Amino acid sequence: MALSLLLACLFPFLGVAAQSTGLYVFAILVPAIVLFRRQAVPSHTGEILLKLGAAVLFVWALFPLANLLALTSSVPEIIASSYQREMPTKGVRALLTSRLSSAWAISGVCLLLTGIAARAREARREDVEDVHARVAPRAFVWFLRALLMCAAVWVCFLTYQAITGFEPRNVSRLALPEHRMANGLYRSFGFYGHPLSVAGTGLTLLSFFWFLFWARLEEKSAAQESLSGNSLREGAVEAPLALFPKSGMWTAEICYFAGTLAGVIAVAESGGRTAMAATVVLCGVIPFLVRLRGSFWKLRVVGAVSAVGVALLALAGSGMLGRIEEVLRNQQSGQGENRYVFWKTYLRMIADAPWFGQGHYWIEHGLREAYYDTTGFAGLAEKFNAHNLYLETVANIGVIGAMLALGGLWFLHSTLGRLASGAISSQSQLMYRGLRVAVFANLLHAFTQNTFFDSNVLLPCLLLFWTCLWLGVTLAPFSSRNEPLRKNATAV
Repeated sequence: MALSLLLACLFPFLGVAAQSTGLYVFAILVPAIVLFRRQAVPSHTGEILLKLGAAVLFVWALFPLANLLALTSSVPEIIASSYQREMPTKGVRALLTSRLSSAWAISGVCLLLTGIAARAREARREDVEDVHARVAPRAFVWFLRALLMCAAVWVCFLTYQAITGFEPRNVSRLALPEHRMANGLYRSFGFYGHPLSVAGTGLTLLSFFWFLFWARLEEKSAAQESLSGNSLREGAVEAPLALFPKSGMWTAEICYFAGTLAGVIAVAESGGRTAMAATVVLCGVIPFLVRLRGSFWKLRVVGAVSAVGVALLALAGSGMLGRIEEVLRNQQSGQGENRYVFWKTYLRMIADAPWFGQGHYWIEHGLREAYYDTTGFAGLAEKFNAHNLYLETVANIGVIGAMLALGGLWFLHSTLGRLASGAISSQSQLMYRGLRVAVFANLLHAFTQNTFFDSNVLLPCLLLFWTCLWLGVTLAPFSSRNEPLRKNATAV
């Protein structure tokens, strides 16, 4: 499992096809085979996996359900003269599509299948000295090391793109002139289809590693307190974030800071304005999400202010200030960067179908363009989506659908959290907390982007989700009781 999760880290920075392959093979299939080769898995694992799978598929299914409901409803009066709903030529099958990536649905199916397999292999015994409890800590460290190294290589490639304009997706292998910023640098696309996909992945990385940086200090402060004032020595307590236990005392912190810096650079080179604003906020907020004891609490303000300063320097040096000035000069131009045009159009769409939405299929097949035309923006060269995850969701599935989706996601969050908190070691809980911060970072970005409807952004988050899940399963106690059994936890 450790090797499989290491290999999975090679793929989140590539195109969608490679991202999906890495997720399905190395983050789902191989770990499942490794786990179920054993004679038993911890009790209640099957039930948890089935609940998670049901929640994931429930959220995914809300979008095709809204498509079908919209088929039976009348076309809003404002666009009735220019738009008609007709059964797609491919029939009902065409309506059974979701705004969420197919990777989301496949993850749900895999959760159900692994849950069924786990139910057949459950063990109700208190023997926690099983091979699973020894594999997971190694998998956690290998995963973090590989993710750090891959992020470093990825950012080097982004920097090369920003300087040279190299764009492998174009026939000319060069970026278009409009992607050049005021300081001469180009917006970086990576291997994605859009620079804002780079921004979303960069936010995931910087928030995840910045949290781990402070979680590592949390570990050290707890160790200092447990030693009652004695000098801190590595390995005195369980330290799963040590990364390289035999190296210098601050090596792990340097590595996590490097990962954070890689994420900041990726966001800056993407040219994403809101993503950069979210970066500044996250750099200042994340240090306050951990509990520091003793003398370590003094580092919090210094670290937050320093990180915000680094983020602002990255903003100034990336050429993004020119893009901000351009927006201020052209607020009333009706061009793509003026999101109030998109928001105004989508708010009208929501007002005309507030409860169950307009349906993803219909919005993508002419309805959105009809609304732009009838709300005074027919002259727009490109009639974009909402550029706001929340407006896009409500327009697709309505207020009721959005509330159901929120309930499903909260159930998913709480179930995964219970699995992580019940583990016999802290690796799973650390991974879970890092995943929460990464999701929160993209939810901030979601005010001006459809973040989780972007497969390139969703797939790295799904990789973190599956890693957290396997850590929770392999570190779960075999006892049927709910209390954590930490006494036999394996130190890293």
